Amino acid sequence: MSTSRAMSISRARSSERAGCRAIVWCVVLFTSLSVSASIVLWETKLDATGDSIGAKRAVTQGVIVALAVIGLACAWATRAGDPGVVTPSAEDDAAARVVERLDETIAREVEKETNAVNAVESYTERLRACIRRAVSEDAEASALGMDKEFDGTWTKLGAGEGARRVKFCGTCKVWRPPASTHCSSCDVCVRRFDHHCGVLGNCIGEYNHRWFVGLLASSAAMGALIFVVSAYTLAKISKNEWRSSAYPYMLLACTCAGLHVLGLIAFAWMHVGLFVFDVTTKHVVTRPRGTSILDVRREYSSNASCYGRCCAVPFRLKSAAMREFRSRRPRASEAC
Repeated sequence: MSTSRAMSISRARSSERAGCRAIVWCVVLFTSLSVSASIVLWETKLDATGDSIGAKRAVTQGVIVALAVIGLACAWATRAGDPGVVTPSAEDDAAARVVERLDETIAREVEKETNAVNAVESYTERLRACIRRAVSEDAEASALGMDKEFDGTWTKLGAGEGARRVKFCGTCKVWRPPASTHCSSCDVCVRRFDHHCGVLGNCIGEYNHRWFVGLLASSAAMGALIFVVSAYTLAKISKNEWRSSAYPYMLLACTCAGLHVLGLIAFAWMHVGLFVFDVTTKHVVTRPRGTSILDVRREYSSNASCYGRCCAVPFRLKSAAMREFRSRRPRASEAC
């Protein structure tokens, strides 16, 4: 890796870490503000309505604090957890050697065909002919049914009849499992890649999508509860109580919670639906026009139950997955 690229990557990682720290502090401050404001709201509500039931207040405050703790725990698990990094295997090592051998053979054949006097075919036709000839003459490549797409990606036949072709990542030197994608930010291939979350600084994939959904759901529930408490308190307070010192807290809490809830509920609802239907954001965004989510599910579903994808997947730190990846592909993972 060149020095300039290494320096740019280092600056990008520093900026990302600074952004993540800022976001975490914003979340902590918002949670503290929400909890303190809701406490003031309940105190004002009790004074204004004459309600002396302390159990209701304690339960509500306990639920808000519990949702805040759950949200922070899910945020940490999403940030530090393994999203599903595809680690190289012995089969991938053999495939890397085959791909390198085929690329060298094809380059020589294309140059030879181009320099031939009777070369009348187009470059694309000559390239396709060289690819077919190189694959047919290589026993390993022929057994795998390998082919090269127009974008330069090598593929092989998938397991089972009617299965999609499996792509080979030229950067990670691995066969990508179905629905996997190479993340340009992390520079690794991720299983069932959903998107790269710049806020949390990690990819959202097969292994940490559940934690991301938990983060959104708990945050939306906390915001909705605070908004309900705020609106209920404002509705119960008499006109004379509007002049109390708690008015700024009530107005701020109700406004922040309302804006907080509108965006989070929509975002959480979308990702809960994607998780239940076993599809990813990338699949939905890149689906052909006119196809529904059910069509995408039939094509890309992993056929695993919600319980299996939520509770049966063991938790693993991303640092451990990256150490294993670097031990097999040191040059391909320098940017991670």
